[in-house]
Amino acid sequence: MSYIEIPTHLPDYVRSLISRPPLPPPTAALDTACRTAAALDRALSAWSSTVAATEDATAEQLRSVDGFLTTTAGVDSGLGRKLGAAR
Repeated sequence: MSYIEIPTHLPDYVRSLISRPPLPPPTAALDTACRTAAALDRALSAWSSTVAATEDATAEQLRSVDGFLTTTAGVDSGLGRKLGAAR
């Protein structure tokens, strides 16, 4: 028989990750006349979009795991009730 062992703390941990605040935006500034400022702006933009995409993907995965945990808890409870009724 195949089974998955889910630690009891996992659902709470996943929900705490889902509800965590977003990362703060980076803070960096140089004189706009500086050539390095333009490069820094491009790097900041690229970093920000990468972080946003990563945050979105992580949030979607966490919602998926949370849905799985909710479903398995319901199945487990249902099987427990049936087992109790069979006794």
